[in-house]
Amino acid sequence: MVAARRLAGWGFEGVEVAPPEAMLDWLAERLGPGAPSAVTAPQLSAAPKPRKLSYREQQELEQMEAVILAAEEAVAERHAEVERSATAGHVVLADACRALEEAQRTVERLYARWQELEAKRGS
Repeated sequence: MVAARRLAGWGFEGVEVAPPEAMLDWLAERLGPGAPSAVTAPQLSAAPKPRKLSYREQQELEQMEAVILAAEEAVAERHAEVERSATAGHVVLADACRALEEAQRTVERLYARWQELEAKRGS
């Protein structure tokens, strides 16, 4: 049997509490060999029930490829803008770089969402 633990604090000094496994063992010993199966610990299923995509998520997934392609084109345009503004001055270049970084973050966010929807659908 698993050793009992002593509770300390909250006014429970000296009180021993057995972990659930030990309690189940004790119950099985007390009830004998014909003990009902309710004494054993319940088994939880390892795999959660697969969820279906909602109608909105299905629509989003169907359009995701086109949205990502458009976002990647925006990144290419921002990249070209950065190259053009390299000689225009540091303020214009900084603005172009910020726009490029924002476009890249958008693409990353879209890919992450696509992965999330695919995982949800594949469950």
